[in-house]
Amino acid sequence: MIAKNIPKSTWIWDVSLLNDIDMEMLEVQHVTKVYVQVDTELPIEEYILFSERAQQHHIAVYALDGASTWAQTPSQAQYTKKWIAQVQQQYQLFKGVHLDIEPYTLKTYEQQQQSLFENYFAILKSYRAMTNEQGLSLEADIPFWYDEVSYDNRYGKGLVSQFVIRQTDEVAVMAYRDTAAAILEITKSERAYAAKKGKSLTIAVETHPSEEGDYISFANKTPAYFEQQLENVYAQVQLPIGVHHLTSWQALYK
Repeated sequence: MIAKNIPKSTWIWDVSLLNDIDMEMLEVQHVTKVYVQVDTELPIEEYILFSERAQQHHIAVYALDGASTWAQTPSQAQYTKKWIAQVQQQYQLFKGVHLDIEPYTLKTYEQQQQSLFENYFAILKSYRAMTNEQGLSLEADIPFWYDEVSYDNRYGKGLVSQFVIRQTDEVAVMAYRDTAAAILEITKSERAYAAKKGKSLTIAVETHPSEEGDYISFANKTPAYFEQQLENVYAQVQLPIGVHHLTSWQALYK
């Protein structure tokens, strides 16, 4: 069973498998874009070949990177930024950049929350300038609860979710729950704010096993149940669904 005509995206973290990826499966699943991990050690030819294959299946390729430590040391983000800009100038491989920076996973998050978010915002602005220059879209992952986190720093005051939505072209809200009702409930404020600002939004769901509770991921659910929940979400909001991540998504069907 395939959730009917729902535009989807997915994360590809393991680029060693890049050119073994089944493009037909992605097309059947209505995947319209993939976020592909940046690995500067991987021969550029691998990215070129993958990009060509994706293009044949009408799938847009986004450069994916980010680490929680970037929020501690923003200079770490510059190497990836330069690599993307250089590759894009030479090969035009990417439709956009997708950032996954999660400062809340750091041990120092509670003590340094405001400085970590200030650094994170600086990275977003730096990438915004680069993507504008390169003609690329800028996207970022955010947890659903960023609408409850306030910032007060040199960028002003407000909610973290709203700042990220304003700085990017699209956010993927990590709505990691296993029922359509819960997914819709926890994304309500982000959906409303993105619509108000004319920004795009993807609702992201988890298929990777989670130690945080059975209600977080679809990992132990049947494919039919998973697809039904996606259909129920899409019927209500007509927004694309991001499935995290490709390897665990495929495992769901085995």
